This record gives sequence, C-alpha cells and structure tokens, in this order.
Amino acid sequence: MIDDDDATNYIHEYIFKKMDCAEQLCIEYNAEKALDKLRKGVVEKGDKNAPDLILLDLNIPSMNGWEFLEEFRKIKNHRDSKVIILTTSLNPDDRKKAAGILDVIDFKNKPLTMDLLQDILDTHFPEHV
Repeated sequence: MIDDDDATNYIHEYIFKKMDCAEQLCIEYNAEKALDKLRKGVVEKGDKNAPDLILLDLNIPSMNGWEFLEEFRKIKNHRDSKVIILTTSLNPDDRKKAAGILDVIDFKNKPLTMDLLQDILDTHFPEHV
C-alpha cells in the first residue's frame, strides 16, 4: 500500500489482517521510498519478489501516484504486479487516465472495506479461494 495518511493505512491494514488474505503486507507513506524498495526487491532479487498487488493513492506529497506509475513502468520484472488505484478522487479524468495505463488494473474509491477487498480478490485473484 502506498498512501501518506496514517488513519487510512491503519484501517486498510486492519482489513487485510482481519480477512487474512496476504502473506506479507508493506505500507509505504512515500512513493519514492516505495520505488526504492521495489527496485531493490525486484531488480536485485528477481521477479519472485514483485508484489502481487499495489494499492496506490494518487494524492501523495513529493511524488504523486501518476509520477510513481511512470517510474514503476521502468522497473524490469514487475510485470506480475497488479496496481489498483485506491483514492478519494472523484474526478472522472483520473479514472479515464488510469484506464489508459497498462499497469493499472482497476480504479477504486477509498476507503477500503472488507466487501471492496473481497471484490478485488474475486475479480483479480480468483485463485485466492
């Protein structure tokens, strides 16, 4: 998860733990640090270290979600990582822009709920059952 909001991250982490649907959960408050971690894990250790899912907020200080996606695309061996934009943005232009980005598989509005997470799992990770 890449989001700079403490309360949001706390709630989202709680939901993931309650649903027991992730082997490992990593929260980054800064997109640049997330990219560094991805580069180190994926590039240096191979694609087996690529995350299955990245929940990305768009409105992050320093490097926003769009800028993150531009840099993320340059990382080799990330192809198995699925990016879902999880944002408060109701701007239809954001949804349209996201639809044109190959690495983005979905666009959802916050907050993450158990029902929303279940929908994400059923839609994009049907093998999780």
